[in-house]
Amino acid sequence: LEVARLRESLHWAGINTVKAMIHAIRAKDPYTSEHCQRVADYSGRIAESMGYHNVEEIWAAASVHDVGKIGLMDAILTKPGRLERGEMEAVREHSHWGGEIVQQFTDAWDLGPGVRHHNEWLDGRRTHSHQHPQHSQSVKIARILRRHEQWLDRTLIAQEQRQRKSHGREYFAIVIPQSP
Repeated sequence: LEVARLRESLHWAGINTVKAMIHAIRAKDPYTSEHCQRVADYSGRIAESMGYHNVEEIWAAASVHDVGKIGLMDAILTKPGRLERGEMEAVREHSHWGGEIVQQFTDAWDLGPGVRHHNEWLDGRRTHSHQHPQHSQSVKIARILRRHEQWLDRTLIAQEQRQRKSHGREYFAIVIPQSP
């Protein structure tokens, strides 16, 4: 009974730690916070549909996958144009720093690998190891879906603008390739 109580306490400590990191991300940059929450939503759904047993852990890793961006200068994080080479290098380091931050605070779950590896390619490029934990794969899949969502949003906005200009007479088809 005591072990169960301690496990429950550790579980809630992990949830509260993740919530604190979510608030820190929101305080630094609302856009990044919103992005993290969308990725978390997708990751949870993907993990559930794939039958993963650790859906909550995957959701938690996705919720804070960009926590390393709190160390970026605001001038880089919110820069409206293209980043310079040095600025881009700083942005690329956020995954490493996020993994380090998360590793220090979460004893309930091992979120470090998911946060640290979320920007790697699905084929393992840009990684020191070809072993990817489940939550890391799920976060990557969610990021891919988020990119599709951003593309679709831009496409729909462009379509709406064209229709307004042509008074609704223009036909516009959206073709989204399906996965094999």
